[in-house]
Amino acid sequence: MIRTIKMYIKSTVFWIATSFLLGGILIGIATYSAKINFLEFLFFTDSRHFSWIFLTSVVAIYSFFFSVYTNAKKYNIEIVTKTKTQKLDGLEEQSTLFLATSTALTNLIYELVGDSLYRFAEVEDERKEMQKTISDKYNELRRLREWELIAFDQMNDAENVKNSMENYYEIIKNGMSSYKKCMQNIKNCEQRRNGEKEQLEKNVLFCKDPYDQSRYISKDGLRQYNDTIKFFNHSSYQARKMFRQNISEYLKKNWSEVMDEYKLY
Repeated sequence: MIRTIKMYIKSTVFWIATSFLLGGILIGIATYSAKINFLEFLFFTDSRHFSWIFLTSVVAIYSFFFSVYTNAKKYNIEIVTKTKTQKLDGLEEQSTLFLATSTALTNLIYELVGDSLYRFAEVEDERKEMQKTISDKYNELRRLREWELIAFDQMNDAENVKNSMENYYEIIKNGMSSYKKCMQNIKNCEQRRNGEKEQLEKNVLFCKDPYDQSRYISKDGLRQYNDTIKFFNHSSYQARKMFRQNISEYLKKNWSEVMDEYKLY
């Protein structure tokens, strides 16, 4: 209540009303001193006493304007500000999920391709389960992206954040393509290896596993892993860092504007 009164005192409406009141009082005093009847009836009775009825009327008028002002402010806070805070809350929550999901996805891709290539993941069922998890997380990321695109399109100042998110998503989408190619090459390598054990060392398609010289891995798979998956892991980290920074700054700026403009806290 005290904050609202202070805001009203600082408002243009208050000072306009105050100026009219002071002007009226000065006019009344001047006309009374000069024995002029102009506006005298507003400020003084017939017996030359100050008119308290007029003062009461002025207070009533002020109370009316103050009530209108506070109700309009309250309505604005309840409707406009509540909607904006809900949007910011939703954007913050969905952006956090987007970052968490994408981080888990990129880590899984890097881990699965590396483990499959170097044969650390010996259990086929475990590898299939990880592949399904990657697929599920990518689908979830696509859903989160669509939500954020709609949210950003409704905000006039979110173009920079939207672009950084889209850049990050494109890197992940390309990484998914590289991941699938690598896994297919690894699968082909395993099929060939099972039928050509005695020819492995002479076959240009294979090379010895750097971590285990008694085993062989796909040259093409190793090249793709080094050229695409490792690059994808690094570039996705950089893009994720940029998006996180942009969305954090955007939310901080908008929350600050809400607090300054509407005095919610």
